[in-house]
Amino acid sequence: MEEIKKSVQEHIYSHLSTPNVLLSEREIAQKFNLMRGNVREIMLSMEGEGILERLPQRGYRCINYRKTEQKTIYAVRYVVEHEAVRCAIKIAEREVLLRLALLLEEMEQHIKDHDYEQFAKADMEFHTALVAASRDNFLIRIFDFMSATVFRLNRNTDPLARDAMRSHQEIYRYFKNKDWDNTEKALRFHLARGVSL
Repeated sequence: MEEIKKSVQEHIYSHLSTPNVLLSEREIAQKFNLMRGNVREIMLSMEGEGILERLPQRGYRCINYRKTEQKTIYAVRYVVEHEAVRCAIKIAEREVLLRLALLLEEMEQHIKDHDYEQFAKADMEFHTALVAASRDNFLIRIFDFMSATVFRLNRNTDPLARDAMRSHQEIYRYFKNKDWDNTEKALRFHLARGVSL
């Protein structure tokens, strides 16, 4: 059921760039061969997360975040990631470092393959793993919300991946050595350039 739920969510996320399109429980249930009650549960959950709004007797639509300025997105993202990494660097365990190292290898392979769409996904997973390492539910929820909404509208899939890769390696190296000052500088440089959005 978890895989089907993710598929339904991805289908809904695909409508973020067209917020005026109405989404119907019935149509989604038919598309994914689900009972309407299961679809309703997913959609209500996404409404609670600020992704959908319900229009009585009409259906749901994605909330329009396109008017949010890029500068605002960068500023909020920087604050959330900065605080998360500050917390995480003190408590990061071996598993976190291993996960980040594996993601770096994956990103490197995507660059070799010129698969910038997959690189962008791995890039987001890298940042998500950094935030999750903080174990701060507030920061994790904010970052998850941004990942589900505004980051999807601004995903970078072009060859700036090489610059992003170098930044990720630098962040990882300092983070692994628990060097907060240099981790902070590397993170600020990376996010200020917007290479991972």
